[in-house]
Amino acid sequence: MQARMETRRDIGNDHIPVVLNLCRPPKPRKYPQQSRSKMLVKSIQQACFEVFEGTAADRVTMSLIAQRAGVTKGSIYQYFNGIDSVIGSIYERVIERAFRRAERSESSKIVGARLAKQLVEFDALFARSYYQEFYRHTLAANGMFCSASAYAAMESA
Repeated sequence: MQARMETRRDIGNDHIPVVLNLCRPPKPRKYPQQSRSKMLVKSIQQACFEVFEGTAADRVTMSLIAQRAGVTKGSIYQYFNGIDSVIGSIYERVIERAFRRAERSESSKIVGARLAKQLVEFDALFARSYYQEFYRHTLAANGMFCSASAYAAMESA
């Protein structure tokens, strides 16, 4: 049984500390530093998203993602350990953006609820339960985020 350890990690900026569990989707091998590398990683993430939209989750391979991104598999493996690592980076990117939006907005509960709804949709699209397993409790414990069901109730009102 793996021990659940916690670490403090700032997502998006220095003003919103969030405790994320170390037991989460695989992290990227390395993070891009140069603008060209950042563009490559973004194109890989976008290609992953598009492949999952058009293909059954159990049929998605790194070859399909590489072909869609127009890069070699070696280029993908330079930054990611595998498909789960790419997917995890997509979740992290979306969470970081939501934190930046919430910091600029007075309606952080709505931003958080939209984030929760989007991550639930990602779980369905990617056939994973990363939101349910890794992020839901941490984001809710932050106090800024409400549940996806609460967001649905706000929208219907």
